Amino acid sequence: MDGNEDDACCCGTALVINLSWVRVDHVSRNLSPAVNHWIDLSPPVGWMSCCTDISVVTDHSRGAAVFRDSNNRVCCVWIERFAATDPSLAEAQMLVCAAQVAVRNRFLCVSFFCDNTEVVSTFLEADRQNRNLNLDGAAMMFRNCTKGFQSFKLTSIGREANFMAHNAAKWAKFNSVVGEIDLRVMDPEVFVDHKEWYPEPG
Repeated sequence: MDGNEDDACCCGTALVINLSWVRVDHVSRNLSPAVNHWIDLSPPVGWMSCCTDISVVTDHSRGAAVFRDSNNRVCCVWIERFAATDPSLAEAQMLVCAAQVAVRNRFLCVSFFCDNTEVVSTFLEADRQNRNLNLDGAAMMFRNCTKGFQSFKLTSIGREANFMAHNAAKWAKFNSVVGEIDLRVMDPEVFVDHKEWYPEPG
């Protein structure tokens, strides 16, 4: 692989790519026009951040988990296919999958970000009276997974700051792929937080 050692290295078995290496001037502090405040997706030293999102079609959905380290390098993109077409249920299943991937990769401190407020509220048991009962099973699985972490956070964010995960799920849908993705085969335009990716025509 071409490039400097500073640009790509191995983290466990996962390929780590500096976002500037894939020709994207990417900084993970994004100004959200809707709420007009800074959203910082870069975790502190010793932590990983994980943004999740889904792309739904008629008979299934695909979800993506995008992990990055404190140097703002994407370390892992994991894609999963679900039978669920209900957006909240698919988002919940993707969060569980992301936690399982983090445990397998021995990421000890993880900040999870999800743009589905209903899922985040249910998983954090923030409103037990109005929770979505259909998500309880996934919420329990997520909490069981988090026992494998030293520390974790789960935060709701707006779609406008979560396009990288959304783009990865959309790219996976167009390419019919699942599992851990070799970052070198992905369109560099996927790796932005603030802009939606569209496949090139043809």
